[in-house]
Amino acid sequence: MKWDVVIAGGGPAGAVAASMLARAGRRVLLVEDVSPNKPKVGESLPGSARPLLQDLGLLPLVEEGNHLPSYGNGSAWGTDELISTDFIRDPNGCGWHLDRPQFDADLRYYAQQGGAEFTADRVRSIQAIPEGWQIHLMHREITARWLIDATGRRAALAQRLGAQRQRDDSLVALWTRVITSNTDLDTRALIESTPHGWWYTARLPKHLRIVVLHTDRDDAIVMLQQPEKWFEQLSQTLHVKHVLAGVVFQEKISGTEACGSCLTQFAGQR
Repeated sequence: MKWDVVIAGGGPAGAVAASMLARAGRRVLLVEDVSPNKPKVGESLPGSARPLLQDLGLLPLVEEGNHLPSYGNGSAWGTDELISTDFIRDPNGCGWHLDRPQFDADLRYYAQQGGAEFTADRVRSIQAIPEGWQIHLMHREITARWLIDATGRRAALAQRLGAQRQRDDSLVALWTRVITSNTDLDTRALIESTPHGWWYTARLPKHLRIVVLHTDRDDAIVMLQQPEKWFEQLSQTLHVKHVLAGVVFQEKISGTEACGSCLTQFAGQR
């Protein structure tokens, strides 16, 4: 089947692109290898996103979803003192701590309502042809006039076509999720700097809390091999450890790249 646009990657960027293009009259296929039980890092949405969500018609999806309001931030950066920023002073109001799988699924559903087609599949290979692209999925073969790579940091298709990622440092996020205690009612995001990097924690829906240490690659490798060193660093925090008093650690420590980066090439023919 021939499509106007095939989008690889069904996260927020890919789903919104599919939605807008389909509503503009294009025949769009959104491709994402969905793993519903795999948690995603990236759960905070600031109040400044509200006008954009409103313009895109997506605000009801967020306000009516199973998401927690975020009323502010607490930050101890280069100091022992915890400084609070309350979103009541923000003209856009509070932000959200998202149920990320639901958020992504809602955006894909919105794209389908607008006329895009979604397939739970993965792009196996791509080949340029005179009229656009020959695209081999895991379960079928299709063609498209245009191709959008929305695979995030992997830049899976762009890198196959010769683009390279330029990283600004070797920052890695070491993270896990914990079951919150009954007394954990704070919906602010908490940030605390330490000699080995900086910690971030925030409550999530479904009685969960995410806990993240951002550190350099060498330290991250050691902590992934010896998780007790991650917990040792956690015990030396001033504020984060108190927020986590009484929580239950059940999941392993996972690592994901967290540095800034850009591609050497952002676009090409079709």
